[in-house]
Amino acid sequence: MRFFIILFLLIILFIQGLLFVAFTATGNDMLLPYINSYLRDNIPAAKVEVLKLRLKPSSVGILAKVNDSIDIKAKGKFDILSQDFNVNYIVDTHEIKTPTITIKEHINIKGNAQGSPEAIKINGKGLAFESNIVYALSLIENVPQDIKVHIEKANIQNLLVVAGQKPYAKGLLTLHAIMPKLDPDNPQGDAKLIISHGILNSKLIKDDFNISIAKNTKYSAGFRASAKEENIAITGKILSDLANLTLNNGIYNLKNSNLSSDYIVDISDLKKLKSITEADLKGKFKVAGKVMVKDTIPEVTGTSESFGGKTTFAYKGDTLNAKLSKIETATLLHKLGQPNYIGGNTNANIKLSSIKNLNGTFNAQVVGAVNTKIVKKEFDTDLGKKFYINSGVKGDIKEQKVFTHLILKTTMANIKATNAIYDIKKQSFSSNYLIDIPDMGKLQPISGKQFKGDMQINGNIKKDKNLIVSGHGKEFGGSIDFKLLNDDFKADVQGATVSKVMHMLDYPQVLEALSKAKVNYNIATGKGDMVATLDNAQILPNQLTKLLKEYGDIDLTSQKYNNSKFLAKITKNLINFSLDARNKNNYFVIKKGALDKITGAINATVDMKIQGKDLKATVRGTVDNPKVSLDASEYLKNMAKDKILKSEAGKKAKKLIKKKLKSKTGKQLKDLAGGMF
Repeated sequence: MRFFIILFLLIILFIQGLLFVAFTATGNDMLLPYINSYLRDNIPAAKVEVLKLRLKPSSVGILAKVNDSIDIKAKGKFDILSQDFNVNYIVDTHEIKTPTITIKEHINIKGNAQGSPEAIKINGKGLAFESNIVYALSLIENVPQDIKVHIEKANIQNLLVVAGQKPYAKGLLTLHAIMPKLDPDNPQGDAKLIISHGILNSKLIKDDFNISIAKNTKYSAGFRASAKEENIAITGKILSDLANLTLNNGIYNLKNSNLSSDYIVDISDLKKLKSITEADLKGKFKVAGKVMVKDTIPEVTGTSESFGGKTTFAYKGDTLNAKLSKIETATLLHKLGQPNYIGGNTNANIKLSSIKNLNGTFNAQVVGAVNTKIVKKEFDTDLGKKFYINSGVKGDIKEQKVFTHLILKTTMANIKATNAIYDIKKQSFSSNYLIDIPDMGKLQPISGKQFKGDMQINGNIKKDKNLIVSGHGKEFGGSIDFKLLNDDFKADVQGATVSKVMHMLDYPQVLEALSKAKVNYNIATGKGDMVATLDNAQILPNQLTKLLKEYGDIDLTSQKYNNSKFLAKITKNLINFSLDARNKNNYFVIKKGALDKITGAINATVDMKIQGKDLKATVRGTVDNPKVSLDASEYLKNMAKDKILKSEAGKKAKKLIKKKLKSKTGKQLKDLAGGMF
């Protein structure tokens, strides 16, 4: 009996001890270290500390702090036996602290929680992130149900920071969500999200993504989402100063993270993208298509008619296929911020097997008429009234190089480059080329002169630090080799026939010879020189030879000269030249001659020694219509006198004059005539 009495007393003491610990202030304070230790072990993501606990048989009171900044107060009824409760709570803070951030943000939410551990109803409202927030939900066996959340104009910048993201944007977020049950494997419900007064952080976006956008770029958005089973259906729009994006028929699968949606990108003014593209784009642009993510691989297809014709593309993973069909070239140039250089159509195909490594193939064709007025204005180059082109290009992209085969047909010339290579990494270019000009006369708008004949030149082009163009042609019965180094042009002519050169230049063919010449010319300054050696040179019939034949009985065309020298100094519009042609007994020399390249005006003085006679002549006028005059010499005067006196008219005049000369006056006239009669 004594044992039972002792046991009963021990039980009474134990119950008193429990009641003391559970329902007295002193006992509650003794529990705090154990409660906080439990919280530290089971909630490692946040620091939760219960500062005060007041537990009574029919009520409970708690004061706690989260991350040393958020105060939580709860007070209400609590039945220790049935575990039913009805508690009002307050969450209040003026800053949010995490191990990495501290945000000055006033949060004050008041609410109520009631029920039992198996079924709890929670509601609340107040201020959070500068927004009015209202929410309600039920916890049935710890599963959230009947969730309703309404957030009005929350601060997006602070929400991003709390979510562990950088504040790339500012703005106000409004969210209305209704979810019958929160089940990640079987979501249900509807949500509406609105963003207003949005501004992108241009500096942060530049620093982190190297994308330049204008300061204070504005944006807004509106989305609706509906969850059913494992899929979330999404529709919405993002509007901004840069572009507008519309999403329709969007489906996101929660289990496999696959995504598919129709989209429309609409840019009202391409010039708004200048800060990103660094190009003066113009006009409108719109593209529509489908975006997908399947097995973590993104896919985007699209179609646009913004350039006239049709542009389509398909991107998947690391591949890209694009096709341009009957694109209006003038429209494309306008959108790219370029003048309207050419009309007609452009067709192209691009297939990249690897975007990262830049491997693929391409081909393109441009057919149309060049806007010669625009070319004249932009490049000071006259292509005439009509100038057509038909170009075809194809090639491969591999190993950071673009290999190209080009055929370009134009009104003036045809160009072929079968092995052009552009090194993307080194930014260098090299190519062979063939230029075929079937009719040199069609170069007249550029050259300012009506050339004749045809010409074909082939060679190589190289561009890295310097531009180097070399070429070779078999022209004028000989050959020509040249090299252009930036602005400096050098040419070596071997065995060319001078008359053929004069014919091509549409100059009168006054000289026949085989020439060797070296030319130096600077394109930038328009200055240069030419040194030519002429062999077997012979003067061809011209106005000068006819005069000498008629009045001096001299055949200038019968003479030949070897190792003759022709020198020329070229300035922008003027060629100063000299010619020294000699043989054993004769010479033909032009010491100072001048030819205006623009007007064709010529000015030259010719010194000659023919058949032992010293003669002079001057050439004026133009190359097309020269005026040749002979200087009077005793030899030419005598030859002219003989010609006149031997003629029938001269004989009759001589008899008549002799009669008159017998008079005193006649004798004076005879003396003045110098003995002609």
